[in-house]
Amino acid sequence: MRFKVKHPTGAEHEVELEGTVAVLGRDPSCDLVLNDAKCSRRHAVLEAGPQGIAIRDAGSANGVYVNGHKAERASLKEGDVVQLGEVLLTVLAEEVPGTLVMGPEDMPEVATDAAPARLTPAARPPAPGPPPVPPAAPPKPAAARPAPPPPRPVPQAPPPRPPSAPGSARLNAPMPRPPSVRPAPLERPLTVSLLASLWAFSALLYLVLAGVAFPLGLRGTQGLLAVVGGVTMALVSVLMAYGLFAMASWARMLQIVFAFIGLCHPFLLASVAILAYMLRSDVALRFSTERGLAPDELEALRRGAPEGLFSGVILAGLALPILIIGAVAAVSFPSLVRGRESANQAATVGDLRTMISAQAAFSVVCDGYGDLEALVQPGTVIGDYASGPQFLPPAMAQAERHAYRFELATDAPMPSRRCQRAFKGYRYSAAPLSGGGRQFLALPDGTIHVASGRPATPNDPPLP
Repeated sequence: MRFKVKHPTGAEHEVELEGTVAVLGRDPSCDLVLNDAKCSRRHAVLEAGPQGIAIRDAGSANGVYVNGHKAERASLKEGDVVQLGEVLLTVLAEEVPGTLVMGPEDMPEVATDAAPARLTPAARPPAPGPPPVPPAAPPKPAAARPAPPPPRPVPQAPPPRPPSAPGSARLNAPMPRPPSVRPAPLERPLTVSLLASLWAFSALLYLVLAGVAFPLGLRGTQGLLAVVGGVTMALVSVLMAYGLFAMASWARMLQIVFAFIGLCHPFLLASVAILAYMLRSDVALRFSTERGLAPDELEALRRGAPEGLFSGVILAGLALPILIIGAVAAVSFPSLVRGRESANQAATVGDLRTMISAQAAFSVVCDGYGDLEALVQPGTVIGDYASGPQFLPPAMAQAERHAYRFELATDAPMPSRRCQRAFKGYRYSAAPLSGGGRQFLALPDGTIHVASGRPATPNDPPLP
């Protein structure tokens, strides 16, 4: 097979390789020596088989490229361009010369030291016979005949090549290109598997948070935003988990973006570790494996990032903030609970005093105390009080507020000149919804009695 060799300096020349196997490289013992620093000593091998010629990478450092595509082994045909380092080899067509039959007298004189030409020998002239017997008498002079024209060259098919010894066949058998085979996927690294698992766990967590938005008391716009946000983040987490498990290049880019966002959150250490891992060149090569990888690239991947170190740092970067937040919450939670209980009790006592004041004002008008409806809507029991002010705000009509349940009980109905209903006494109690804690009781004399863990009675000590 003939090649046009173009060196990095721009120099070009043609070579013709013989044999079934030809080695190409920088080593002087190679069949074709490539004077290029980027070529390995034994860079590639040309092989001739029953189906044609193929080139194979011999474990080079920079690989073999056929028509711009890196290949471990590829068949060659006329016009293909093979790149070895910075040397370009263009496959040329085989020259099949014709055969010209010439006589010995037509052969040009050549120097004895010239290389022998590849020509098919012409047919030998017949051997000369015995000398003719002179005639007894000279013959009559014959009329001169014109000289015959010189013989024209007769094109003939090239002679068949003689069978050659093993190892001497020319590399000129055509070989069809093998179908392209997608390389097998690389083994998923430990760090990538960890990140994919964390995203899958996040999807479940977001769904749980979206499901408990309403039980946590979020209503209206807040509840809707909580549900939509939780479902959206769950879908993003599922997408990221799938992309990382599949080693997709877009998943790597999104992971880098999310890691940059995480630099502004408590998980700073984990985000830095993820960025340092995803920006490595060997990791980027793992996420872009549409093309085949050379053996040296595969070996570089096997010696790649320290997966155990990166995975440990990421887990530590996630666990440390969680532990700190949990410790702070454990320390501050009791005080928060106590503060919340104190605020609820203060609000409850305030409502009890408001009830006492409202009953006192109602008794001035009706000479007695009123029930909850009379205090919130006095027009229903006082005939000429349709446009008068309310004794209690409407919020006091809610039975549950401030984590307490309120109940107004009236007793001893009595006649009244202005009111349709009036009572001689009332009891206004407040009990915690949790069942424990302090309970209160307000009486017409203006005192508030308190008890712990049980309903308050008039015999319990009054609240100071």
